[in-house]
Amino acid sequence: MNLAKSFSIYTAASFINKGMMAMLAFFLSNYILPPENGVLSLYSVFVSFVLPFVILGMPTSLILEHTKLNDKEYKLYFNSALALSTFSFLILLMIFLVAGNFISGVITVPFRLLLFGMLYAYFNLYQENILAYLRMLNKPVRFLIISAIKDLLEIALVVVLVIQLGKGAEGRILAGIIAGAAIFIFGLLFFYKNGLIHSQVSKKYLKEEFRFGISQVFFQFNVFLLNGTDKYLINYFNPHDKTGLGIYFMSNQFAFIINVLVGAFFFSYQPILYKFLANFTEENKLKMLKIKYIFAGFLLLSTIALCVAIPFIYHLFINKQYHPGIPYVAWLAFSYFFWGLYALMLGFLYYYKKNKVVIVFSVISAIICIGLNYFFISRYGVMGAAYANLVTYAVLFITLFITVNRVCKLQLPWLQFGAIFKGTK
Repeated sequence: MNLAKSFSIYTAASFINKGMMAMLAFFLSNYILPPENGVLSLYSVFVSFVLPFVILGMPTSLILEHTKLNDKEYKLYFNSALALSTFSFLILLMIFLVAGNFISGVITVPFRLLLFGMLYAYFNLYQENILAYLRMLNKPVRFLIISAIKDLLEIALVVVLVIQLGKGAEGRILAGIIAGAAIFIFGLLFFYKNGLIHSQVSKKYLKEEFRFGISQVFFQFNVFLLNGTDKYLINYFNPHDKTGLGIYFMSNQFAFIINVLVGAFFFSYQPILYKFLANFTEENKLKMLKIKYIFAGFLLLSTIALCVAIPFIYHLFINKQYHPGIPYVAWLAFSYFFWGLYALMLGFLYYYKKNKVVIVFSVISAIICIGLNYFFISRYGVMGAAYANLVTYAVLFITLFITVNRVCKLQLPWLQFGAIFKGTK
């Protein structure tokens, strides 16, 4: 299946998964008002914090290791990696049960909702692994079907719990938990049937996955900071009024549509990139750059189109209490545009296993993110969070582009446009 076709299928799946949730905000804006939406925002920050320590980069390693291991060794690797993630989750759960009340006080979200978040993080591991496994097998149609069933179940639960029963933010969270539990049960059966869950664990693969997982924890923790610092600091500077945070969170959901496109492209492109790098000829360099440039142009046009459409969408569909957030969307959308360019470069570090570079870059990114968000939000309030996002992602993309080209010594003909778009030098 060619890249364009698989990208279109993954895009459809991603829009069902994330885009439909954003569209659902049209209706939920009349049932979940800004203060409760602020609670949802902080809940999402907590889940984003926990996820890296549970997942440990397993979905990425599943795709990477499949190009290097035979079927028997791959099954052993899978089960060892899953055992490591499960052990990590159990340790985190024990810590939370002991210190949960303190954590709840810091985040200002009820203990029971954060406990749901812990469970959701582990359920999410199985969802991400199923989708990564199907991407590795180049099965985008099955990817679409499984994603659609899970997401339609979650939407149905949202309708019942939030709209019909009026459970507000807690109902929205419960819908995700129940749908996640369903995919967890399906995942256990799916992986067992395919011989990926069994009784054998390899010490060698545990060590390999742990080393890779550490670098991924740093990277994913960096992603958590990129996604969560703005929301936490908005709440930090005004902890007793979550209205502004709720309005900002709604704006971010719409801007996130650009990130949906980024995720769909990455799903399609990642296995192809690794094949190019395994046979890194001049011809494959040109093919790879052509794909990158075409996607960057498509993403730019999509970002501009979203910015033009958002004011009309808000005035037609969204509760007026959220309208102050319209100016945030463009800044956040272009932030995700630069994140898309950033994502185009990450695969090189993964393939060449530049784990130390990933760790160092993640630390630098965290410092930049926290510093810029603190500076802008302390001076400009909620609008400052939107400013900070755009500046942060732009700076990080430029920094990563320079770092990757130097560390990986790619020698790519970035400016040979004639050769790139003709396919020959």
